[in-house]
Amino acid sequence: MTAHEEFSREKKGIDGFIASGYIIREISEDLDGAMVCFHKTNSQEHPAELRLLTSEGRKYITTLLIEQQKG
Repeated sequence: MTAHEEFSREKKGIDGFIASGYIIREISEDLDGAMVCFHKTNSQEHPAELRLLTSEGRKYITTLLIEQQKG
């Protein structure tokens, strides 16, 4: 899989969570990439996690987090 295809897959996953009403709760980075924890406010659903392996995916989620914090 090319880097662009991998990023497209990650972006679709991120956008799917956001479209379903999830917000970004936590991002933790390690040598294998970034683990993003999503949760729904006012919901009893369990948090969802997504591992990002590409630098483009990590940049994209960071941009969304900044937008989310601005409100």
